[in-house]
Amino acid sequence: MDTSTFRSRSIILFSVLFVLLFLIIGCGSGVTGKAVADKQGLIKIGALLPLSGNAAAYGDNVKKGIELALANTDFKVIYEDSKCNGPDAVPAVRKLIDVDNVVAIIGELCSGASLAASPIAKEAGIAMISPASTSPDLTNAGEHFFRTVPSDALQGVEAAKLVKSLGYNSLAVLYVNDDYGVGFDNVLKGNFDNVVISESFEKEAIDLRTQLTKIKEKSPEAIFIISNSPRAAGAALKQVKELGISAHVFGSDGLKDQSVLDAAEGAGEGMILTFLAQPDTLIGKQFTQKFKEAYNMDPPIFAAEAYDAVLVLNEAVLKSDGTKVGIMWALNDISFDGASGKIDFDANGDVVKPYNVLKVENGRFVKFNP
Repeated sequence: MDTSTFRSRSIILFSVLFVLLFLIIGCGSGVTGKAVADKQGLIKIGALLPLSGNAAAYGDNVKKGIELALANTDFKVIYEDSKCNGPDAVPAVRKLIDVDNVVAIIGELCSGASLAASPIAKEAGIAMISPASTSPDLTNAGEHFFRTVPSDALQGVEAAKLVKSLGYNSLAVLYVNDDYGVGFDNVLKGNFDNVVISESFEKEAIDLRTQLTKIKEKSPEAIFIISNSPRAAGAALKQVKELGISAHVFGSDGLKDQSVLDAAEGAGEGMILTFLAQPDTLIGKQFTQKFKEAYNMDPPIFAAEAYDAVLVLNEAVLKSDGTKVGIMWALNDISFDGASGKIDFDANGDVVKPYNVLKVENGRFVKFNP
């Protein structure tokens, strides 16, 4: 064998070994290969939720819905606490993607945290499914972002119609100063002809007398409270009563939680809410029954939407090649009747669902027919 022949064969052998090594490393990284499972064969998905802080009650609702759905899947959920704010959501979503190597993420719950985490998930090519973020700004978050709850572009319109249909001609708005509150406030102002004043408050606030005093001076016929903090919402209801504000109180879906009524200490009586209609379907009834059996309570806000988020992801895994990107694209083709209603994503990852009206009577939320 001459030197040139030996050199040629050596180059060929080296090239083959290099390609094999590249394939082994690439497949083992989990970036382009199948969904990475743990030692028990379970597929890892992330859940980015407020597990502490002012919105922790909502995070617990979502966690209950997730856990109830896991029995029908091969998922293992890794939870990270976002505290319902962007600065905490960013490192939490990075950990889920870079360290835990999840194939998809349920969350976030709060719109501001979703808007902060979304670009990171988009860059990583990983799907996010929110069961609760309703900001209209998320409609354009990207091809990776989906939600099982409608945009406030829909709820705000329904809320304005409701207030007008009940004969109230002037409206004040008290809204939480974050993406959820600002978005909802803008939709209300764009769909109600006579919003006499619009006041914001911080999520941590427990004294809203300054804002409410300004509202009282305008003598509105109705006041609409937009909040995703049970403590702040409860404080607002108490202080409306303490200040003798005669306006009828309306609320966004974020106030539909027993913790709000507990914090209000009876001051929530008579409040009227817009709230997603609970489907009168077999899966809806089965979910309610299963939830009561598991937790000894009726399903609270966002629990059904979280349950459906798990089922949607499970369908996407089954209908795809199991990669992060494959799962993301498969979500576009999934349509089914879920526990929270029809899940059929449009081109922006949004869903359309009807709303019910609820009223607080004797300390309970009951269906109200205006």
